[in-house]
Amino acid sequence: MNNLYPNNNLTDEEVIKPKNKKRGWEAIEIPSRLVNVNYPFDFKTYTKKSVGIIFLFTGLIIPLTIGLILKYVFSPESDFNSSLTLINWLFYVISNGIGFFIIWDKRRSKIFKTTLSLFYLYILMPIIVSIIAAVFAMVPNVNSNIQFSIQIILQSIFYGFMIFLTFNYIPDFKARFSITLKQNWKMFLVVILVGFLAILILSIAYNQILKAIGWNLGNSNNQESLISPLKDPNIGVRIFAAISLFVFTVIAAPLLEEIVFRDAVFVGTSNRWTGWIMSMFLFAYVHIYQTGEFQSIFQYLIGGFVLATAFNVCRGNLVYTWGIHAAYNLFSFILIVIEASQ
Repeated sequence: MNNLYPNNNLTDEEVIKPKNKKRGWEAIEIPSRLVNVNYPFDFKTYTKKSVGIIFLFTGLIIPLTIGLILKYVFSPESDFNSSLTLINWLFYVISNGIGFFIIWDKRRSKIFKTTLSLFYLYILMPIIVSIIAAVFAMVPNVNSNIQFSIQIILQSIFYGFMIFLTFNYIPDFKARFSITLKQNWKMFLVVILVGFLAILILSIAYNQILKAIGWNLGNSNNQESLISPLKDPNIGVRIFAAISLFVFTVIAAPLLEEIVFRDAVFVGTSNRWTGWIMSMFLFAYVHIYQTGEFQSIFQYLIGGFVLATAFNVCRGNLVYTWGIHAAYNLFSFILIVIEASQ
């Protein structure tokens, strides 16, 4: 073999080529063999940046901006009343509807083959649940706490339907989920522990900072609405409320929210950094946009930050973030039950 490198004694086969240095998320993600070698997540589903920009603006920036305007222009001293809640929700639906039709027109063959279709279906969920719940509300002499628990059950059923669609119609999703739990269960448990502790420690630190500066936010309206049925004087109502709350917060919500706010968001943005930012802020915003409690958004940003980071570190394997989310929701459920019993 001819020596192509006359200034040294190495032949062309012996020259060691420099390895490409990993940067960004690739530098800190866990080894591929521990996540999904056979069914990797595609962080670049849409190659055109315009699709990601449209998704970011219509899915987060425009709705968040409108929510802030409604809050600090029309209701700076209090949470949203029913009118502002409806207006904010309508703008949220319209903005995302525009984004859906633009993206659908550009990539018709992709949107219904990915979890992005579930993202837009999730936005319509309040309409369906509210209509059915309104029918139950018309029944006379029904305890308001029972009505709330029925609404939670209806929401859980709708979540279950969307989860069913995901597992049966999104390519590779079921296989990725199954293989991860069978082959990588040790790493799965490690990630759950690390993620859970991260959320817990950051939440404690945040609350200590609030105490140090004299702020006392108390429970959000979202939390209070969950606690109230558990304090009902009727033990049957309390048991029904506890069961419905457990099904929703520990079983249904963690999985669907990870499908929507992690998997679908990263598909829509098709960029790991943009997806990380949007996933984090959108997850926090949807927990307060109906009430306008922007003062409580940082509580949810902590969870959004840890889960979005874990999604990137785990190479887009939703199974790991679902485990973290379910574990922390179980912990929160236990705390809620304890608080309600006091």
